[in-house]
Amino acid sequence: MTIKRNIPNIISVLNLVVGFMAIWFVAHGFFSEAFYLLCTCLILDFLDGFFARLLNAKTSFGAQFDSFADLVSFGVLPGFFLMNYLHNLNAQFILILLSAIYPVTAAIRLVRFNLEEKGSNEYFTGIPTPISALLIMSLTHLNLELHIESTEFHAMVVSCLTVLVSLLMISKLKIINLKFQGLEYRTNKWRYLFIVLAAITFTLVPSYTIALIYVELILLSLLRFKI
Repeated sequence: MTIKRNIPNIISVLNLVVGFMAIWFVAHGFFSEAFYLLCTCLILDFLDGFFARLLNAKTSFGAQFDSFADLVSFGVLPGFFLMNYLHNLNAQFILILLSAIYPVTAAIRLVRFNLEEKGSNEYFTGIPTPISALLIMSLTHLNLELHIESTEFHAMVVSCLTVLVSLLMISKLKIINLKFQGLEYRTNKWRYLFIVLAAITFTLVPSYTIALIYVELILLSLLRFKI
């Protein structure tokens, strides 16, 4: 294979390496740095798909390798982040153990995506792992940045949220595919609506934008597919 056709795979390698580095940062207590590295992984995950389409370099190997990289960056990393975060809250062991459900369901979601979904232009089945990872880590990162008081109740809320997000990843909910099909409004009206809502949310409540647009995406998807 030529270098040109391997560009998406090289980007997937970078995604995996950055995700692995983020795990190291979490292990040493650098939670903010780990969150920013996750954001880097999100950009790399977008770029590998973008270049695969642009260069007509989609391959079975590339699709599988991308999923393995995603498992590290959007499965293992958030799970390890949660485990350490809850440990720092002096949470009960059972709550810390619950954080393991996240990487398990992320793995199931990625395997199911590879086996069952054939690149639907309209929807994903279940919440995609990158969006779920961003929600989980952004909320915990926000708590650290705002110095929100840590309590046993807070630990329980984080654990319950983890379970909820994990189950949504492997649910059968049809979630709007945010990849644009050209720029025509008729074929992208739900995507444009999501962008408008996200922009309004960011303007009004920037601190909780990610959490709120996560909910908005689910609600729009329910309306779009009338579930």
